[in-house]
Amino acid sequence: MLSDAGAAANPCQRSLDTWLAPPGGERSPGSGRAFTALSRTSLESRFVSWQGLSGRSYVFSVYPPSDCPAFCDAVLLPVVRDRGGTRRALAALETGPFPEPVLARAAREFLSYGDGLEFHVHLLARSPAERRAILADFAAGG
Repeated sequence: MLSDAGAAANPCQRSLDTWLAPPGGERSPGSGRAFTALSRTSLESRFVSWQGLSGRSYVFSVYPPSDCPAFCDAVLLPVVRDRGGTRRALAALETGPFPEPVLARAAREFLSYGDGLEFHVHLLARSPAERRAILADFAAGG
């Protein structure tokens, strides 16, 4: 793992070193859940709540990898969704100030999941410390 000094020198590298599980891995903090208030609306499939290992819940926007906006300083979960609709997070990443390489690498790393791959993006963390805490919450215990 990089030290904070290494992360400052290359902000994208820290994001890329936080993979939770390789393709086919089984480690995941929990499955994403749709919001009951949005059921049977056009927004139902666009937002998901993920619970970290601490029990805290986080709101994520859902995108196909090819249409995911390159948001700076966001938390990204590459997620696989099976035919039954169950979601499993494959990784927890920070997009940093240069999100395009992070998105491209995640798309390449998890290409084998095909149409089941989704990118879930959390935009509400206001500081690097908040994003690190969320990443730690998804990566803790393993």
